Amino acid sequence: GAEPRIAGIGNGLNCAIAMYIMPVGAVNAGDPYAAYQEAAAFGLAESHAYAVEGAAVLAAAYAAALAVDATPATVIAAAQALAKEGTGHAITAAVAASDPADSVTTWIERVLAAVEPYSNRTNASDGEHTWQMGCRNSPDPRLCFEEVPVALAALHYGQGDFLTTLEAACRFGRDADSIAGMAAGLCGALIGRDGIPDTLVTASQEVNRRDWAADAATFAAACQRIQARDAQRWSARTAVWA
Repeated sequence: GAEPRIAGIGNGLNCAIAMYIMPVGAVNAGDPYAAYQEAAAFGLAESHAYAVEGAAVLAAAYAAALAVDATPATVIAAAQALAKEGTGHAITAAVAASDPADSVTTWIERVLAAVEPYSNRTNASDGEHTWQMGCRNSPDPRLCFEEVPVALAALHYGQGDFLTTLEAACRFGRDADSIAGMAAGLCGALIGRDGIPDTLVTASQEVNRRDWAADAATFAAACQRIQARDAQRWSARTAVWA
C-alpha cells in the first residue's frame, strides 16, 4: 500500500542505493545537477533521508567524472556544490583531512576522525525525536552514512592513480567493499580503461566469470539511446523559447 515514489520511507538507512546509482550518473554524463535530481527521485523508492542524499551526490560525482577534462578536483567540487546537510559537511571535512602526502595509515586515521561526528554509526537517531523533526522515524539531517564522503576522500588521496585510490579505500576498513567500489568507480570513470592495470582487469574477469568489456559496450549503447531521447526532449523545449 505504499506510494511507489516514496516507498523507501521507513526503510533502514544504508549505502545500498548508492552502490548501484552509477548508471544514473552515466546517462547524465557532464551534467551533475541533472544526475543529482534524477538519482534523488529514483532513490526515494528504495530509501529516504541521507541515504538518498548520499546516493544523489554520488550520482552527481559520476556525472562529473565522465565529463571532458574531468579531474579529481572537479569531481569533488561538483559533489560539494550539491551535497546538503550532514552529507555536505562530512564530505567537506573528509576531503580537507585527506592529504596525498600522508601514508595510508595516517590518511585513514585523519579521515576517520573527520567523518566520525557526522557518521550514523556513532550518532544513530532512527526512531528518535530529532532536533529538527517533530515525528518519529525521522533521521537526524545532521548525519550521513560515511561511505560517500570517505570514497571522495580516497579519490582525492589517489589523485587519479587507480591502485592508490583502491588501496586507501580497501584498507580504510568498516564498509570497505562499498567505499572501494565507489572510489574505484569514480577513479575509473576519470582515467578510463587504459588507467587500470591489465593484470587487475584479467583477474577480475576470471574470478567473476564476466567479460567486463562486453558488458561496458552494452551499457554504453543503452546510455547513447537514452541520451538521444533526452536530446529530442531538449530540442522540443528549446523550440518553445526560440
